[in-house]
Amino acid sequence: MNTLGLRYRMFTMSCAASALLLLGTAAPADDAEHMAVPAEIQEHTPQAEMEVSDFTFAGGSIVDYSEAIRQTFPDANIVIDPRVAGFQMPSMKLHDVNIEGLVWLTQGIQGVWSNAEYTCDMSRFGYNDAQRIYRLTAVRQTAARGRVMAHPPGSTYTVIRSIAGILDEGQLTPDEVMSAIGSAMKMDGDDGVKTEVSYHEKTKLIMLHGTNANMDTFEEVLEQLSDTSSVLSTAAHRRQPGHDDGPVEEG
Repeated sequence: MNTLGLRYRMFTMSCAASALLLLGTAAPADDAEHMAVPAEIQEHTPQAEMEVSDFTFAGGSIVDYSEAIRQTFPDANIVIDPRVAGFQMPSMKLHDVNIEGLVWLTQGIQGVWSNAEYTCDMSRFGYNDAQRIYRLTAVRQTAARGRVMAHPPGSTYTVIRSIAGILDEGQLTPDEVMSAIGSAMKMDGDDGVKTEVSYHEKTKLIMLHGTNANMDTFEEVLEQLSDTSSVLSTAAHRRQPGHDDGPVEEG
């Protein structure tokens, strides 16, 4: 072999060695696919789609509803606040739903606990479907002044109203107001629920405990009594000696 050929062969071998050295610094394809991902990134990495199933519920309390979810999805973790446990869920027949959607349906369900209005609020913890925990808690609602909040049929609760404005007109007494309310309640009929009405003289507050129908009647009576008291007060004022409505225009 001549000198030129030897040099050429040595050059090609050197290039090949350099190429192998460079390739050796790169991670193998299999290793690259299994490189560790930081925990904070893994935590927010989208998970695979949740399991879905058909779901049928005949209606009942939130506790009943949660048990129905567990029968369909045995791994469901649901914690229920006792205040919302008895709130009512409607009947439903759903197709291809997951745990997330079913638990979400409890959001905003309203009910009464210990004579107060509450709304169910759903929250969750955990990103991994197998470890996710759902919590159903109660958020107390406050009605706008002068309004009666909606309550489930048949439930009883208490409302408090001031009759100071009616009494200050000077035309109706507390006994007359209570008598009017009692008469109206009798016309509602007996629904098997005891209705209680009481008056607090010092504060001029009337407190009524009953059902939705009782509350509607109660509010209607107070509204009409307010109008009646105003009319009677105006009429009494006009009957006072020396009262003058002003000059009468002649046609």
